[in-house]
Amino acid sequence: MLSGKVTLPILIGLAIAATAWMKPSNSVSPEIEKELKVAKQQIQTLESELLAQKTLKSDDSRIDIPALLLAKVEQDFSLRFLTPPTIQRISDEKIGDRIEAYMDSIYGPGGLEDRQEAYRLIGWLAPDDDFFQQSVAVKSVGANAWFDDQMGQGWVTNRFAIKNITDQAILIRLLVRILIHQHFPPQASYPGDEVARTREAIHMGLAAGAEMRFFANSARSIGFLPQAINTSTQRLFMSLPDYLKRVTLFPAEVGKDYTEKAYMGGAESLKILLKNPPSSTWNLLIPALDKAPVKRVNFSNSEKAYLMEKAGYLGLRSWLALVESSENIEELSRCWTDDQYFLMEDTDETATLVWEIQLSNSAAMDLLEKYALSFIEHKPQQGRYLGIYRISSNTLRFFNTASKITAEKWSKP
Repeated sequence: MLSGKVTLPILIGLAIAATAWMKPSNSVSPEIEKELKVAKQQIQTLESELLAQKTLKSDDSRIDIPALLLAKVEQDFSLRFLTPPTIQRISDEKIGDRIEAYMDSIYGPGGLEDRQEAYRLIGWLAPDDDFFQQSVAVKSVGANAWFDDQMGQGWVTNRFAIKNITDQAILIRLLVRILIHQHFPPQASYPGDEVARTREAIHMGLAAGAEMRFFANSARSIGFLPQAINTSTQRLFMSLPDYLKRVTLFPAEVGKDYTEKAYMGGAESLKILLKNPPSSTWNLLIPALDKAPVKRVNFSNSEKAYLMEKAGYLGLRSWLALVESSENIEELSRCWTDDQYFLMEDTDETATLVWEIQLSNSAAMDLLEKYALSFIEHKPQQGRYLGIYRISSNTLRFFNTASKITAEKWSKP
């Protein structure tokens, strides 16, 4: 396989050559446009990866990890590190670059742009929101550390000092993530947002629990209390759209609560959880409920679809919150059973969003249909055609198209 240093100039050369070749013509075939788009996206991904490699080399300063903390984490989880854990120091300015490269890599070429478009068409993001930049910012601004779930290594900023109790707690959190990653690594191919988000919540929740136990022990022994949250981080968080707030808080808060029972159950209970983790945000948020058997429907598909994902319970609840107060939508959101949305080509440089949602019963679907119609009435998008179609007693289709003809197509069986 060609290295990034070799592949990047080749892709750039091909893109330039193709552009020059096309200049005399007044029309460009859709196939060429698509190939150029893919090439451009691959270039952006490779540039991010090369930037990450440069960052790694320029900040090659590994943290010496106290043996006592290593032993504590291993004992806490009844697991041994398979290889020595790596935690590296990085400048405050470059931690954002690392996070950008990570996000580019896991979503693949065009994945971030496609989600930006899908989230806007669903309604989770306003026109001036930026999923990528806001996600990177909320993870990096004021952050002292970050865990790379692809490489399985931790990063700390230049402000990290092992003598501080708060930084020792950060080290505990990173070591837990590394330990679990070594024994239960991510799938080779990206499993989809809903599964990935649920897995991250399990791993982050266990790490957050270990961090809190460390703080509690420190408070008992020396009277230490954790410091207040960074105010710049708080301000940034409060500026996020509701959906990104929920996605940001979900892993640590919900994951910690969910994993506490497994941790208290001992090593075998933890092993069972990590080997067979839940696959949806619904399972984590509402663990006490068991889904009643529901007859599954075959969600729609399209050969032109270029992004296909699930919103999950978390996404449905965030969408309903746009038109209704939280106390009225909680019970309805609990009726989520399954969903799927996809982006497909519509007219030139525009896309159609189709989102199909299945609930556990028809009464809940009646209410969802009412809220969906309210959303369409109160959240119009200029130049777009929004609508719904009741596929079955407990399945609803929401669509957002650029043309009336496409809207008419999706308003039928």
